[in-house]
Amino acid sequence: LDAKGKVDGSAKFGIDTVLPNLRFAAIAASPVFGGKLKSVDDSAAKAVPGVKKVLTISSGVAVLADSTWAALQGREALKIQWDEGANAAVSTVDIWKGFEARMKTPGKVVRKEGQGAKALSDKSDKGSDHIQARYDCPFLAHATMEPMVGVADVRPDRCDIYAPTQGVIFTLPLVMQITGLKADQIEIHIPLLGGGFGRRAMPDFIVEAVQCSKAAGVPVKVQFSRQDDTQHDFYRPGTTHQIAGSLDGKGGAHAWHHRIVGPSIAASLGMPWPAEATELSGAQDLAYDIPHLQVEWAQSDTPFPLGFWRAVPASFNPFVTESFLDELAHAGGKDPLAFRLSLLKKDEKRKVGQQDLDPKRLRRVLELAAEKAGWNAWHLAKRAKGRGMGIAAHPYLDCGTYVAQVAEVEVMKDGTVKVHRVVCAVDCGMAINPLNIRAQMEGGIIYGLSAALFGEITLDHGRVVQNSYKDYPVLHMAHTPKIEVHIVKSHLPPGGVGEPGLPPIAPAVANAIFNATGKRLRSLPLTPEKVLKA
Repeated sequence: LDAKGKVDGSAKFGIDTVLPNLRFAAIAASPVFGGKLKSVDDSAAKAVPGVKKVLTISSGVAVLADSTWAALQGREALKIQWDEGANAAVSTVDIWKGFEARMKTPGKVVRKEGQGAKALSDKSDKGSDHIQARYDCPFLAHATMEPMVGVADVRPDRCDIYAPTQGVIFTLPLVMQITGLKADQIEIHIPLLGGGFGRRAMPDFIVEAVQCSKAAGVPVKVQFSRQDDTQHDFYRPGTTHQIAGSLDGKGGAHAWHHRIVGPSIAASLGMPWPAEATELSGAQDLAYDIPHLQVEWAQSDTPFPLGFWRAVPASFNPFVTESFLDELAHAGGKDPLAFRLSLLKKDEKRKVGQQDLDPKRLRRVLELAAEKAGWNAWHLAKRAKGRGMGIAAHPYLDCGTYVAQVAEVEVMKDGTVKVHRVVCAVDCGMAINPLNIRAQMEGGIIYGLSAALFGEITLDHGRVVQNSYKDYPVLHMAHTPKIEVHIVKSHLPPGGVGEPGLPPIAPAVANAIFNATGKRLRSLPLTPEKVLKA
């Protein structure tokens, strides 16, 4: 419905907001997470043509000007000394060492079936020798097409905010606190979002605009640069996983033990939830019927500010679980699709972790994706060297939607992975708007594929290394595969489709790489260097 405005240019995004007497602000924030302002010399900044005012706010120093360009040039002219604090020497290597150390001790058991992990070590049990593996998932930025932007107009008796926000519920109390106004004196106008993906749930850029407007007495637009947006994000947590499993005497899954190590979004944001509440989807709610199963959460905090990222923990846990299922299938000499279906034999709905699962719906999307992709014919046919096909699925039980995907890839001689085709089957209950469902599945696949092939945020001396699409690339049209979306017809209540399209794509591609090369990649992103090294 909004396509016409986006095509003809009449659509209004946050970045398009202009008010009378508007000032444009660029914020200088500490380059190290947790750093504080020590001192600032703003004389050179104030001499930049167009600069009107320099303010100290909670996040750093704000340069207000009559254009975004003048504000950015004024910021460059600031002479700032930072107290970089305890994180000044931290690197990604240090964070992963911390994860490895935490992995050596048990975590909080968040799900246990049968004998749990004990079944893997009990020699009297009927399980075969177990296999185990370590998987790693990096920290990720959101990389929205429109960097963060917010406009605030604070007056004695009213505050108007114009911001592409997903988080009014988080924003309003902070605005009330800063301005001293009541809720009915504050209006938040929400234009189109130039990409959200969870980043715009965070109110930081709006808080900065409100603080600037209140201090300056005029409307203020805070505009992040691309570098600001990449280096001052609220990141998807990085995690490491130790996972082990065993097979019964017939090649079926017998036992499963999954320990997750990483920081907690809930704890980082001070939410009144258990720390693991934001980190378990795709692991605690593993859908497959395995007699002995144990999932553990082992928290390991990091300096990274954390936030919600499309599909949240289901953006990393299914990469691990669906890849390891393939490992178990191959260890038992089973077809990966048949192996999954064999673990979904029970038709009755049941609890998995804290959620309700309908195994029939998961089995249906697996079968539909495989059928439309030509799974059986592919695996029987003689194919070109370096070509492979992989399958993965995820029941997004938080919103009642089931998705399976088959990826067809080609691995080049230099290790580059080219994804030629993705076949997606989705059961989201009643399809109210099939075109929107298809668009959301395509968007989730493309966003997830960007992360799977390229995405990684690293630290060096407490600073984010990446700063733009040049070193934090997203999928271009030339990299984008042919995507087919098949919607299961249903009369069940409609479920959500904004996030469920993302979780299966990374494991489907990794499983296809194994099918093509015999190389198992257990660390994201799936770079040419890792392919050649495996």
